[in-house]
Amino acid sequence: MRCYGLKEVGDRLAQFYEDGEGRQFIEIPYNDRRFRWSDADRCSNGGLPAVPSGQSSDCRFPRPDGTSLHAHWYEDRVRFHLDQFDPQAGPLQALGHFVVETNVLPGGVVGLGARLLLGGGPVGWMAFGAAALIGANTSSKPEHVWVVEGVDYAGRLRLRAVKAASA
Repeated sequence: MRCYGLKEVGDRLAQFYEDGEGRQFIEIPYNDRRFRWSDADRCSNGGLPAVPSGQSSDCRFPRPDGTSLHAHWYEDRVRFHLDQFDPQAGPLQALGHFVVETNVLPGGVVGLGARLLLGGGPVGWMAFGAAALIGANTSSKPEHVWVVEGVDYAGRLRLRAVKAASA
């Protein structure tokens, strides 16, 4: 049985970006004995808050190229995706992450419009904050989720597309 770990998952997700396919997700059920679960021992969220989306926790694994492998831990599985900007790497990378990889900016624009309509009082500011927060947790593209079918002799993952599980 060929095993795989964080490196192989991160490399495959990076390949999706290189192929122009954008953000993809790889789900690994907790009962997958091929995955090196000891790799996940160094998981950290860096003290950054996350917007809840059904996961019990989440954390990041920084990669040497400046990206980060982001793990969302659910009841029966972990779902990985690759962030092009590692928000734990510093303020500029965090800004890049929020602007490019989330919908905080479009949500903030909607919120700003609501604030202008409602005025500058507390209700207007709450509408602005709520819209930005909703934007941060809204996917701009359909999710493409994969599961690992096997590992070839070169260590590359063979994947099978699955319907996205509800979080």
